[in-house]
Amino acid sequence: MYAVSIGINALLYFVTTSFLTHHLSEYDYGVINLYSALSIFLMPFIGLGISFTLTVDYFKMDEQQFRKRFTNAMMVPLITAGILTVVFAVIYPFIQHLIKVNLFCDPYALHLCTCCAQ
Repeated sequence: MYAVSIGINALLYFVTTSFLTHHLSEYDYGVINLYSALSIFLMPFIGLGISFTLTVDYFKMDEQQFRKRFTNAMMVPLITAGILTVVFAVIYPFIQHLIKVNLFCDPYALHLCTCCAQ
């Protein structure tokens, strides 16, 4: 099942990239690449390596302790993503001025890039 999900993810990336390169201008594709690079850069900061800790703890703890650890560990990425959302909402005008791009449709582009990056 894991190999199937990796294959579907790679296929979706290939189809999406082919579609985008055919229908978007070089400028639009560059903007999407900027968002993609930003999302790839932020992934380690959002997750903070929690999945590795959970992998080790799965074998060390009993079921009840692991459930509690898992629930607490899942809050870390949610809180980090929330904090980063607020930070980017505050510095949004500076970023828009810095890269000189009209970010009218950025929620769609950011979501698309985040999906493609994973």
